[in-house]
Amino acid sequence: MLSGCFRPTSPLIGAMLLLTCLSACGGGSALPSGAGQNMRLFVLLYGYPDLAVAGNDWQRVADAAARVPVTAVINPSSGPLMPPPAAFVTGVGLLRAAGVTVLGYVDTAFAMRPQSLVQQDVDAYQAYGIDGVFFDQVATGNIAYYQALCTYGRSIYRQTILNPGAAFPNAYLDPAGGCDQGVVYENTEANWSGYRLSAENALLTGSQRIALIYAGVNDPLFLRSSLDHAAALGMGAVLVTDRTLPSPWTRLPAYWDQEVGMVAAMRVR
Repeated sequence: MLSGCFRPTSPLIGAMLLLTCLSACGGGSALPSGAGQNMRLFVLLYGYPDLAVAGNDWQRVADAAARVPVTAVINPSSGPLMPPPAAFVTGVGLLRAAGVTVLGYVDTAFAMRPQSLVQQDVDAYQAYGIDGVFFDQVATGNIAYYQALCTYGRSIYRQTILNPGAAFPNAYLDPAGGCDQGVVYENTEANWSGYRLSAENALLTGSQRIALIYAGVNDPLFLRSSLDHAAALGMGAVLVTDRTLPSPWTRLPAYWDQEVGMVAAMRVR
């Protein structure tokens, strides 16, 4: 949603007002097709890979990669399981064959987890055949801890990403910190409308910023306004979902196909 817009109780009035709001509040802020860089879908794919079920989420993510760049984070059990379950190895192969960049979830417990244990998880994911790691529960004030983990991850994989879910020191990322990207926002769609980048994170390139937005309204107008806000802020990767806490990332959004189409048409600086 856009700053200054609100949610009326009547769906019809809401649609009319939001269409007006998209114009008046600068909702059409994505660059024209062909300008800037492609926006990327960043999917926390935390559900089990039920690959034998028609229309399963993993297959749908793989199919989306034909239309839009996709990164997917897998999470077997708040980190890797060893030995890797066959379904996950097969699922990772399916995703990568379709062109999806696949990352493995690694918990850092807000810098309270010993680096040796975090590194064990990073090592374990090599058996899954993934492209990189996604460090979660990231503290926003321990540069040395995360620079060390990012450097370690980059010694093994081609991509490492951090998830503070809020403003963080740019020193976490390349060239100083070793990680490629960071999640600057993980919160609700209601709070997203008023979100602005910190002065420091505004200095990052669009390819380094990620936004994860949950508890969205299941309506294409609200979805579009949230994606437009992401484009206006220069987010290189995004996911908006109508799923809510405590588990917004175990299933794809109800409007997944619409979101794929919208993001495929978006460019950011």
